[in-house]
Amino acid sequence: MKLQIQDDMTVAALQAEFNAMFPFLKLEVKSELAKAGVHKSTLLRYCRRVHTNGEFEVLPQEPLVEFIARLKQEFDLHVEVFRNCGKLWIATTLSNAWTLERQNNEGFEINSYMND
Repeated sequence: MKLQIQDDMTVAALQAEFNAMFPFLKLEVKSELAKAGVHKSTLLRYCRRVHTNGEFEVLPQEPLVEFIARLKQEFDLHVEVFRNCGKLWIATTLSNAWTLERQNNEGFEINSYMND
């Protein structure tokens, strides 16, 4: 599983790629300076200082904290991941040792339970 990281792509395009892999997770790109989320129409070039383009290997068995650190290290992207919980998106900071796959499966389970 790979994410394309290009300066001329929008945050929305990156989010769509990530969401296709993990439908119960949401990737928010943050501004390094403001530590706040950026608008979906923002180009990635405006979200980072180092402008490396390429493919980022997404490892479903990787702990979330390591995924976030690698994305910052390799592509200078500051992100936060949220898990779907019905109509809400909850921060995964307390469960960031869980793998991406486990985070997504937890979102699936919660939504399955809520829809019964």
